[in-house]
Amino acid sequence: MFLLKSYSKEVLLIKITSLAWLIGKLITWKVWISDRIFPVIPVFDFFPEFSNSFHSILFSLSLLGLIATFFFTEKKYIFILFFIIEFSSCLLDQMRWQPWEYQYILIFLFYLFYKKGTSQFLQLFTFTLAFIYIFSGLHKFNGGFLQSIWRNLILERFLHFDKNSVSNLWIHYSGLSLSIIEFSLGFALLILPKKKITAVFLIIMHGILLLILGPFGVNYNPSVWPWNFALMCFLFVIFYDKEEIEFNFLFFQHKFNRLVIVLVAVLPVSNFAGYWDSFLSFKVYPGNSRLLVFCTKNLEAYPELKIYETKTKFIKNRKGASIYLGKMVISELKVAIYPEERTFIKIKNEWNKKFPQDENVFFVADYPYKLKNTKEIK
Repeated sequence: MFLLKSYSKEVLLIKITSLAWLIGKLITWKVWISDRIFPVIPVFDFFPEFSNSFHSILFSLSLLGLIATFFFTEKKYIFILFFIIEFSSCLLDQMRWQPWEYQYILIFLFYLFYKKGTSQFLQLFTFTLAFIYIFSGLHKFNGGFLQSIWRNLILERFLHFDKNSVSNLWIHYSGLSLSIIEFSLGFALLILPKKKITAVFLIIMHGILLLILGPFGVNYNPSVWPWNFALMCFLFVIFYDKEEIEFNFLFFQHKFNRLVIVLVAVLPVSNFAGYWDSFLSFKVYPGNSRLLVFCTKNLEAYPELKIYETKTKFIKNRKGASIYLGKMVISELKVAIYPEERTFIKIKNEWNKKFPQDENVFFVADYPYKLKNTKEIK
């Protein structure tokens, strides 16, 4: 409570963001360098290949920048310098554009441009949180979530349900309630005048997620652990007192607010038609993301990849061993693979540049993962 009285909500939220971002980057340190097995995938094809030293320098400067933003929250020029460094680093590798990275970048932008003496920063923060939950919940309402996340991850791996229990239709389809709950809480955060109770339920939800995904649960995707903890802290700081956040007519009149509305509420809708990226649409753990599978006749040339070998029933004209690259990315880089087909094409091209002596085949599979939904990347 001392911290809550010593700093404004805006400053506290920035300090939490800086700290969570710093921890997240330290956990995922390998995604920020180029000395790794998985190739670096630049956002733009015309970018030259930079040395590992250059990537490492940007990474080190980014860490120093986050420490500086934590201690010197009033120095806006530090945020500007950090933003330039971080954005440059993210342009060098598509894998760096994780949902948590995108949200943190938005938070720093809010802080740079909000009008002091108003509730604009808290409004933008709450508005973004609401749509994160709305879209994250909507994207979970599908069969892939029921099979991959609800059944395999939660029921079998975390709760240790037996096969007969998870095959029960009532238990199986009850997983859709998680999608409905998350969407409803996000919608409540957006429209209800009193949001404290909604924030309490969301904090509990994140606590459960940390329990499931954390080291005492299934120990999966550690990059999202500090993100979930940060979201709990965000909700507490914004709603711990009686101050309410409302979205009145003036909120929608502000030009910067309109830009944010487009980024977090309008463009993500187009993801359902394939026009906006999944990670930038807060498509988190949907269970139906595109898969990238790498096939090689010469697995002996990749001894470090043998642990990622998988048996796939949905690959056409499979040649040799199959490697599910999404599993490899989680293991090596500690982040999820960027699930866009254009990125998969770049991965194939960069992989073949890195290993030109091998004849490899890459396949992309859309949900439901069947032969008819699988195609080779040319």
